[in-house]
Parts: sequence; C-alpha cells; structure tokens
Amino acid sequence: MDSTFSEYNFDPHFPICVQRQNLDRFELHWHSYIEIIFTLAGSLVITANGNTFNLDAGDFCVLNSGSIHSICHNGQPNDTLLLQVSTSKNSPFFNLGSLRIDHIAYLKDLQERKVPQQVLQQLLLAIYREYQSHNAGYENMVLSFVNMFLGIMIRFHYLIPKEPDDISYSNNLGRLNAILHFVDKHYDERLTLSDIAKQYHINYYYLSHFFKNISGVSFQEYLTRVRLNKSMQRLSDPQKTITEIAYEVGFPNAKAYTTAFKKKYGVQPSKYRDTIPANNVVSSPYAETMPCDIADGILSDNGAETLIRSILQIL
Repeated sequence: MDSTFSEYNFDPHFPICVQRQNLDRFELHWHSYIEIIFTLAGSLVITANGNTFNLDAGDFCVLNSGSIHSICHNGQPNDTLLLQVSTSKNSPFFNLGSLRIDHIAYLKDLQERKVPQQVLQQLLLAIYREYQSHNAGYENMVLSFVNMFLGIMIRFHYLIPKEPDDISYSNNLGRLNAILHFVDKHYDERLTLSDIAKQYHINYYYLSHFFKNISGVSFQEYLTRVRLNKSMQRLSDPQKTITEIAYEVGFPNAKAYTTAFKKKYGVQPSKYRDTIPANNVVSSPYAETMPCDIADGILSDNGAETLIRSILQIL
C-alpha cells in the first residue's frame, strides 16, 4: 500500500465497514475514520505515532482518526478483522472525532487484568458475524454492538477528549501529506531532506524535527521504507535482477538495497523472492475458519444472550 492519506467511501446510512484479511505491509498512512485492528490468528507489528507494539492472536488496538500508522506482519500468515467507523459530519459517530485513545491507561489496565478483554473481543466478533450475515436487522445489530464497544471504551476512560496538542498534531497532517506525496512520486530519484526543505520552503532543521515528531520516524528511515515497499512487487518478476530492482527504487547499488532489506525483514531479497508463489498470491490458511478459543460463545445459538449478560455485569 502506498503511503499518505487513505480513505474509504462509507455508505452514509451505514457508516461502518468490516473486513477480514490476511494483512500484508501498509506503510505510513492515516485516515479520517477510527480503525480497530483485531488479530484472530498470527501476529502483526503496528507503529502508531512513533510507538511500536505487537498484536498477537486475541489482541486488538484502536487507532484514532488522523493517527499516523503502519502495519507489518512477521512473515507468517495472519487472520485479522478490520473495523472502520466513520466520524464524518453526517455519521452518528461524529463526536468520536473529538476523542483519542489513551494507550497508557489501556495498557496499564491490560497488564493489571482490569480490561474487560473477553467482552470486547466478543463484541468485535459479534460485529463481524452480523455484518457478514445480512440477516434482517443486521445493520441495527452492528450499530448496536459498535456502540456497546465504544461505550465500554469511554466508560473505562480508554477513549478520552483530545487535548490542544492533539489538535495541533491534526493541523500538521496537511503539510505532512504533501511531503509524503512528493516522496511517493520521487522515491526513485536521489532524494534528501534538503531537497524537501527547498521544495516546500521550510528550514532544514525545523523540517527534520517536524517530520520525526509527526511521523515517528526520521526522513531517511521513511524514505528507505518506501523504497523497500516499492521493491516488493518487482521481486515477483523473475526477469529483474536484484541490482536492477535496487536502482529502480532509488538505492545507489545492490549492496545498499540488500543491507536495508535484510535489516528490516530479516532475510535477503533473493531469499525472500524464493518464497513468492508463482501466481504472486499469498492466501491465509484461516480464510474460512475462526479460532475457536477466541470465538467460543459468540458462534453458539445463545451467544448474543451470553454477550449481553456479560456486558451488564461489567457496567
């Protein structure tokens, strides 16, 4: 996936999207909606606003609207639910745009086993099941479960009002977006932070701090990530040599490309190329199944009744 701002066209009458995927690599990007990532199997590495953490099976994270983040798997297939909730002006969830996730409070309670984790997991699975069923009234059921999930997050003070620093952060996204678009267009050229500073008439030192503070990574690290990401599709072409790919994506030589690739992915590009299927399609072995240890209770006939009872007990 290319970097920068991404968006989803929500149905104005049903401002929710639920997807189930074997996630690949998503470089730095952000969007105007809230996104919940729930790992059913496998694991993911999430970098959000400069903080990096692992999502193992059963873990989920909530990403604010405007939160700059990237997603990477650990080389193994994963089975992941993505729940996207619109916070546009016409959405019933518009007020959520003024809230942010308090990761410190959430992680602290998670460590102390104070988070109603099982109930939140069951709600996410119930959302997925109803969304897929298209049974009569499924839209109302999905909206109800989403409201329950978010209501619990607010009740436990994991979703809290944004502060002035958060608003200032959001205002800087437009400038960063322009810079990332420029990089995405010129990544294959000899590109430096000085070039960016001149292009946008910004002081070099200010830009260096600005980029690191907003994106969470240095400009050079980001540029390397983009080039590595662009090289992935080219590696599936057996006619291209490693040296050709290195030059095409902006590395000065094959050695620099190989070193950067191995540092990020733990394997040389030539070895990674050997693992790419002939049709260049990697499917998840979990495509038709849901881990029973996570979904237990929701898939039973009285799952909804059990879920409601569990929610009432924690409130």
